[in-house]
Amino acid sequence: MTEFIRKALWVLMSVGVGCSVLVLVAVLFIRSDLAQDVLYDNQDSHVDCDEVPARGVVEDSLADFPTFDDSDAVAVELCSGAIIEVQYGSHETRQKVEAYLSRHGENDPSTGWRWRSIPVQLRNV
Repeated sequence: MTEFIRKALWVLMSVGVGCSVLVLVAVLFIRSDLAQDVLYDNQDSHVDCDEVPARGVVEDSLADFPTFDDSDAVAVELCSGAIIEVQYGSHETRQKVEAYLSRHGENDPSTGWRWRSIPVQLRNV
């Protein structure tokens, strides 16, 4: 009987550990950039605070940033300055924004999009 109890406890502990690992993986996925991109159709900026321009610089540049369909470019506070956030309502609009940024901006895999040296994040609203 004690051997049976020991095996049953081992099985229960293994199942518990397995469930805990699955929950941890799910939480990390939902918080990850992949989840932001795939599930929410967003691309966050990961620029360091020392690279964030002053809010005035960003606001002055917004007049030159084009709009596409239902998109709107706004200045959002980050650290002690601001970045450009392009808000849009559909994936098709995001593709147009990214096509424009690929021609007139740059995309650093570690920090994200930049336009005229200003960090840009993409947000499906």
